[in-house]
Amino acid sequence: MRNKVAMRLLGAVLMVTVVALFTHAIGHWHANAFDELHCQTCQAAHTANPQVPAPVAVRPPVPVARFVPVEERAADIELPLAPSAPRAPPV
Repeated sequence: MRNKVAMRLLGAVLMVTVVALFTHAIGHWHANAFDELHCQTCQAAHTANPQVPAPVAVRPPVPVARFVPVEERAADIELPLAPSAPRAPPV
């Protein structure tokens, strides 16, 4: 029971803090531009928000044939015979 009360109290404090900061941000203004340059609230309001990087698309692997089936050859294979000298010429 104590934990529930503490969480609700923390939530209420956070909500009041957010509403107070939001009200201050809406009602905040300067009479001249010089004050706006040195105001931390204005500097924080004009900072660029970080952009979320583009998601990387992970694609499933594509099956690839590892072994290519060999074409069947005819049973009559002719061996290429080249004429060769049986021994070196005499010196």
